[in-house]
Amino acid sequence: MLTNATASARHTLEIGETVDAFAVSGAQNVAFSTGANVFLRDAQWGANRLLFTHKDEVMGLAFSLDGETLASCGRDHNLVVYNLKARRLMGGPVSLHSEALAVAFLVKEK
Repeated sequence: MLTNATASARHTLEIGETVDAFAVSGAQNVAFSTGANVFLRDAQWGANRLLFTHKDEVMGLAFSLDGETLASCGRDHNLVVYNLKARRLMGGPVSLHSEALAVAFLVKEK
């Protein structure tokens, strides 16, 4: 069981597998990976939904500040960016020179 408390909500995921990476976006979404699979649990749906699959273990997940985009990276040397609102990948995976252990969004000041 993976439990993450946020300021406005408490998410409990009972998936029965080892979670390799996870990210939280506000009170609505929790993304997590088990092996090469990336899942989303929406507080409104109350269910885990498979978003996409890497070719190898996922090591990092991150939400954009607005919570509409999820990025993932892993041992398969790929960076994947997924638009949650449109429910599709934003282009193809970006090939990296080596495995990536973490991913984050850069916030530019205006």
